[in-house]
Amino acid sequence: MMFDQIPAVDFNPMRDVWFPLDLSNPASFNSIMAHSAAHLAYLYGGTVPTRGTTEFEALQYKAQAVKILNQWLNDPVQSLSNDAFAAVVRLLTFEV
Repeated sequence: MMFDQIPAVDFNPMRDVWFPLDLSNPASFNSIMAHSAAHLAYLYGGTVPTRGTTEFEALQYKAQAVKILNQWLNDPVQSLSNDAFAAVVRLLTFEV
């Protein structure tokens, strides 16, 4: 939308950048799992809980993501990495 011609018409940032990054990044992956578990808990709210449909599942994944991210942020090299940035972005989407 910002450019007249996009040189790489087959480029999709979600498919080509974020998806591989999320699958290879344990903190980001746990954030996605927390987000998914929260949606399931909301979807099945008020019904008999089954595996993966309670708020507790979402918080477990979030806690694991925060634990990994905390280790990365205490490392001067890892704290400035793309993995740390992606994990923070995914945690922000969970909080929203």
